[in-house]
Amino acid sequence: CTACCAGMGCVRQKLNGDGVTFLNASGTVIKKSLGDGEVLVVDGPSLVAWDASIGFGVQATGGMCVACFSRSGEACCNTTVKGPGDVWIQSMNLGKLKRNLGVIITMKKKANGGGGAPVDHETMDR
Repeated sequence: CTACCAGMGCVRQKLNGDGVTFLNASGTVIKKSLGDGEVLVVDGPSLVAWDASIGFGVQATGGMCVACFSRSGEACCNTTVKGPGDVWIQSMNLGKLKRNLGVIITMKKKANGGGGAPVDHETMDR
């Protein structure tokens, strides 16, 4: 349910063993250690990694009006993670990064006398 309702995506990878792993995250990455039964409510795309002992859930946000009319990319649900275990959270997920870059690019275009058309975020993926 977290895959379709809380923005977790359909692909998750499990890592185990000894060695070094590199993960891609944006902004500030915070490690939060959750105690037994402690619950943290997060924006699903902000989760970077978590221990296998972490439990997942979905919590409704503000209803369909939030999902349909929000310009900030909010969904109708948030992800809940329940301890015990560690979770790593990023402050700027890929969607937020694209929106912020689009604003900067548009502002630079206007400052240089170019067109101020909004940036197509699909082209930024290429």
